[in-house]
Amino acid sequence: SKDHYLKTMGLVETARGDDGASYLSVGYNHHDLVLRPAKQKALLHLGYQLKPHISVADFARQVSDLGLPATIKTDSQPGISELVEVEAPGANVIQFYSAAEAPAPGFGKSGVAPLRLGHVAVMSSDADKLIRFYRDFLGFAPTDDIGQLAFFFTCNRDHHVVNILNVPESRVHHIAFQLRDNAHHSVAADTLRAAGT
Repeated sequence: SKDHYLKTMGLVETARGDDGASYLSVGYNHHDLVLRPAKQKALLHLGYQLKPHISVADFARQVSDLGLPATIKTDSQPGISELVEVEAPGANVIQFYSAAEAPAPGFGKSGVAPLRLGHVAVMSSDADKLIRFYRDFLGFAPTDDIGQLAFFFTCNRDHHVVNILNVPESRVHHIAFQLRDNAHHSVAADTLRAAGT
């Protein structure tokens, strides 16, 4: 996985953890993706930056008042000094932080070389509760849906930053990256195919 993201995708490693974790940046943030050794495929957590007027402590209290477990962590990962880890419905762990370092290690010059992380799609056996958490508590706006299977939500100008799939298992479905432009799709496809992906 690490070779795929470094060599084929063109991300940059910005730090390594004592647990074997690899912190990878698309080019601006300290990290956009973290890989950790595991016995099986798993999505450990998603991360979102809080609005400037919301502190980690205040957010943790609001989550606790909602009845969900919330734990404040300091210096638990490089690039983020403080965060609150929330156990959202459907065993989705989501980290929220006020600020993250943006050392801009530089964008990839080889491989696919995306511009940024686009969105994440998660499968959830408890999709109704997870959707209510995103929509009603976090204030994400619904933008689209495909039948009663896939639901798209945003917290910014993008069409969606998270896609929740209502299926009887819980795991990551896919991670999407934004390419430089439409013409870059064929270059990315050729790069992935040449790497055996």
